[in-house]
Order: sequence, then structure tokens, then C-alpha cells
Amino acid sequence: MQNNKNILSVKNAKKQFGGVVAINDVSITASKGNITGLIGPNGAGKTTLFNLITGLIAPNSGEFFLFDKKYSPKNIHNVVENGIARTFQNIRLFNKMSVLENVLVGRHVKTDCWSLGILSSIFKNRNLITKEAEERKLCMKILERVGLSEKKFNLSESLPYGDQRRLEIARALASEPLLLALDEPAAGMNPTEKVELKNLITQISKEGISILIIEHDVKLITSLCDIVYVMDRGKIISHGTPGVIKNDQAVINAYLGKNAND
Repeated sequence: MQNNKNILSVKNAKKQFGGVVAINDVSITASKGNITGLIGPNGAGKTTLFNLITGLIAPNSGEFFLFDKKYSPKNIHNVVENGIARTFQNIRLFNKMSVLENVLVGRHVKTDCWSLGILSSIFKNRNLITKEAEERKLCMKILERVGLSEKKFNLSESLPYGDQRRLEIARALASEPLLLALDEPAAGMNPTEKVELKNLITQISKEGISILIIEHDVKLITSLCDIVYVMDRGKIISHGTPGVIKNDQAVINAYLGKNAND
């Protein structure tokens, strides 16, 4: 049985693409309530590991646990149902749908919002109408949490870049995840947007949602995370608190460089 303080445990994960081993014998844990970071140079294997954890690709070998429950990361829908939601480095929103509708899509694991809407409009059933209204109210509360409630009827494609990032996080939160996996959420953001993002992630963490984050912005990672894992050439080369990581010579040599402690 796994330590129930670890919301996520990955044991000896391996993924091979043809003759190329992307990650080999990788093990990590993410503790309940913590923000866990994953960093490394390009080609280190961190995105592959992230995609394995969230069910986007299947592993060649390895074991994956959410709390003490083993799950099979071979299907993204199965992973979401088990309590893991993710965002993507390249934003994936429904551009021709409103902000509110995008969040409603995220509720599909909990309820079939689209069927509710269609059935309630056709049959005018009071229970269906009430349920649909409840779902919309819940999604509006999520939009309030991320600061987008005033833009609920805007098309997602009309939002500024930073707001699109927030919307993708809101959609992930709609599935009521135990673990929120963020794939380079600060990519392309200006300094002001990064500060706002940091505040949002901190707020979500305080609400009790555990967070796993990949990010190239080392300053952001070290200011946010409780524990950081560092990958290089498909393996974990170090892990620990941000202070430990910043002073690990192996990490400095492999990734952070001479200015890591500036």
C-alpha cells in the first residue's frame, strides 16, 4: 500500500519510442496538498513523463498510483475519472464557444451537461432544468475563482493570452480534480501575467488541490513549489526543496547553469 500522504506515486516508469528511450526507470511522488515541480532541459523527458501520468500516452512499463489506488494511464478519460486534470503547453480551448461553455465542457466527467441542456430545452422537465441551472451556477463560481466571471459570454478566442491560460485552468478545475497537472502554464506570459498566475496557483493550492507543474521558468518554480524534481536525459537526477535543488551541483551542471543562484 502507498503512503496516503502521497496523492501521486510513479514507480519505475519507462517509455520508449522505437529505439529511443525517452524516460527510463523514473519514480516520483507528489504529496497531498503540495505543489510539486518538474524541471529539466529540453529533451530531458519531463513532457513524456507528464503525458504518461495524465494518460495522453501509455507506458512501456511502470506503476502509477493515485493515493493507494493503482490506475492505468492508458486512457485519458480513465485518468480524469480517477481525479487527475491537466492543462497543455499549447492552449487547447474551444475557440468558437463561450468562456462559460468551455468550463461546462470540463464538467463532462461529473455530469453530461450537453444532454442536460438539450433534454431540458426539448422536454421542459423541471428536474432537468434545475440540474442544468445548478451546473451553470457551479461553473460560474469557478470562473469567479479565476477572475473571468465578467467575461462568461465572450468567445474564448477573443480573450487575451493570459486569460486563455486562466480559462484552461478553470476548465480543468470543473472536473473537481484531486491533482491538477499544469504543463508550462507561464509559457508566453509577460511578468505581470506571471505574477497573476503565481497568485492563482497559490490560491488553488490553499483550497486543498494538489498541483504538479512543469515549467521552464526556474524562478517561478522555486518560488511556488514545495518539492522539485529535476530530469536530464530521461532520468531523475535530483529532487528536494527549491533550496536544495538550486545548490545541487549536478543540477547546476546539467540545467541551471552558472547563474542559478543569482
